[in-house]
Amino acid sequence: MKTIIILLLSVSCLWHTFAQQPNEGLYQSSDGVNQFSLKNLDESSIEITESNLTSVYVKNGSSYQHSNERYANYMIRVNSSTEIIAFKKNGSYETKYNWVGNMTLSEEDCPLAEKYQDLAEKADPEVQAYSLCAAVALMKCSYTPQGFAAYAATVVQTMKLIMVDVKNCPCTDVIPQSIWDAN
Repeated sequence: MKTIIILLLSVSCLWHTFAQQPNEGLYQSSDGVNQFSLKNLDESSIEITESNLTSVYVKNGSSYQHSNERYANYMIRVNSSTEIIAFKKNGSYETKYNWVGNMTLSEEDCPLAEKYQDLAEKADPEVQAYSLCAAVALMKCSYTPQGFAAYAATVVQTMKLIMVDVKNCPCTDVIPQSIWDAN
């Protein structure tokens, strides 16, 4: 009888570990800075969509591993249907993400980033400023408002070090004038 109970508990633990599926929808990092969408493709793979990239992760034991060989060190562990952990294989840093709802992101949700990437390719004297504008636009698409404001403030300080005209923001449609003026 004791052996049967131990066997049932073991099977139950394994079932819980391997059968756990995350909720589909929007996930946000516990620090409130980053977010992405998750979709269950089948029982053994999930799709993560960020504003600039869509990636497939495939079940590998009790975690999901990035399907692209180049990024195979990137892993996701499902703690519950509403909590996942992103980490690098053999790394010590983990980021917890919580499900915030059924909303989704799309790779196409960031046209301002594309606008400034295109401008950076065409503009010799302002290439650095436009490249930074593209980076900030990308963060505006994938970060929470608080995370974006903190990131933009840091980038504004860098931009002002390399620009001749520091009074005028080169991308007011990305960086609000209030953030520009405050930094």
